[in-house]
Amino acid sequence: MNLIGGLDESAQPRLLAIQVALAEAVQARSRLRIEKLTPNLRDLIVNRVDPVLAAVQKDLPMQDALILARVAPRLLAAGENRARTYLIMIQNEDELRATGGYLTAIGTLKLQSGKIQSIKLESSELLDDMTKVFPAPPWPMAYYMNADVMNTAQANWYIDFPTTVKWVRYMYDYFRGVRVDGVIAIDQEALVRVLAAVGPLNIPGISVPISDQNVLEYMRTAKIQKPPPGVNAQTWDRKQFLGNIAAPLAAKILSAETKQLSQLLQAMRTSLDERHMLLQFDDPELAPLLARREWDGAVRVPVNSDFIMAVDSNFGFNKTDLVVDRAMSYEIDLRDPARPLGKLSLTHMNKAEGNKPCVPGYHDANFPSSDYPVNDCYWNYLRVYPLRQAQLTSASPHDVSAAQMARGEGVAARVDDLLNEIDEPIGTHPFGTFIVVPQGQKIETSFVFELPGNVITKDTASDAFFYSLKVQKQPGIGELPFRLCVQIPDGATIVYSSILLDPQAGNCAVMNLSQDLYFSLSFNP
Repeated sequence: MNLIGGLDESAQPRLLAIQVALAEAVQARSRLRIEKLTPNLRDLIVNRVDPVLAAVQKDLPMQDALILARVAPRLLAAGENRARTYLIMIQNEDELRATGGYLTAIGTLKLQSGKIQSIKLESSELLDDMTKVFPAPPWPMAYYMNADVMNTAQANWYIDFPTTVKWVRYMYDYFRGVRVDGVIAIDQEALVRVLAAVGPLNIPGISVPISDQNVLEYMRTAKIQKPPPGVNAQTWDRKQFLGNIAAPLAAKILSAETKQLSQLLQAMRTSLDERHMLLQFDDPELAPLLARREWDGAVRVPVNSDFIMAVDSNFGFNKTDLVVDRAMSYEIDLRDPARPLGKLSLTHMNKAEGNKPCVPGYHDANFPSSDYPVNDCYWNYLRVYPLRQAQLTSASPHDVSAAQMARGEGVAARVDDLLNEIDEPIGTHPFGTFIVVPQGQKIETSFVFELPGNVITKDTASDAFFYSLKVQKQPGIGELPFRLCVQIPDGATIVYSSILLDPQAGNCAVMNLSQDLYFSLSFNP
């Protein structure tokens, strides 16, 4: 069964019946009194049936599977008179931006009756019509990067993906006059995973198949291609190789056979969970599912919980994120439950080779560079998002010299209060600071917050205190080294911790975050 055959109008009742049957099987199993069964039957249920049902439920809960089964024909425009058009955002995490990376290419996928009507990708800079009026850039982008306008490539400044979607859809409609039914954003890592699932692509003009093993090298080297003789360099799309990949890849996805389809769905689910892929659909039944699974990339602050998020935006006109190692630490001080504190520490290690001065690249006479600029200094606008009621009590920003600034003016160490900026996430109090990390060097930046008292609750019956935390990971980042430490009052004992804390190391835990972290703790005074 391929994807089209499995989701067209005639097959919809059959697919729905399968999902209903699975849901009924799960419910029936929950009602079984396993201790009353014969040994042979009990062995069959426990060792054969339960693992299958557990795998199904782990992969996708029945409720979500049923919703996807119902909406899939609509998303593919199967049995409908009108086509569905989706905006494709290709983000490059080698030049990290808020929702996953520099918006390197953009385009549309048009579907009708489960088949591809058209697919078109183009370099984001070619979308911009310089004869039109552009929105003003967010002021940090204007001040620290010397941006004059917010063009299409800068429209993913906003960390809340639904907000970025609003701007990107507006820009595409403004320049191309095309309205869409949803947005699909992917980065390079998501592309690698999808190719691993569906297999290599044969692309005309390319001597070797493009697979998960060589696609990154192909994309990074293809970007240096020059226009052929006689072709206008201003209209030449140096990223047309993305379009060459997109069409055969989309066709292969829609024709995936059963085994490939299972691997593909797993690759996509993992990419969504780890935010290498973000989705927005106008479908009223699918949108709540995406929100519930947090696949829509929204910034959501839980009730009565602490919250922290850190966001990097590469302002250096380079791909240095490819060689930047980052780490994050959050130390929670609950010794005075009426005045909890949180210390966020962020480390950026630039492993780029060389020791050239940190002079912004676009001042170079050869800009834009003809290569894929990786070994460079790292210009980064760092934003942190604590709770809305959190008060910044201290921080360790860094001076930036005039030679390192795109506008040629030095900046003394400062933290920008971004609370009243347009379209910042509800429930947060964002702060920003600009850092420049020279080649081969490391910089640590810390922030200390006085947290609102409602991050700790008390059970009057037991006198136990409860604390919870959500750490939301930025899209586009791989595994993030993370250290969590908790201080509790002297003499208090931890009753429960959702993460194993090492008392010999000061009640700390060290881990790698590939997804958001939810942490909860209770202690007795």
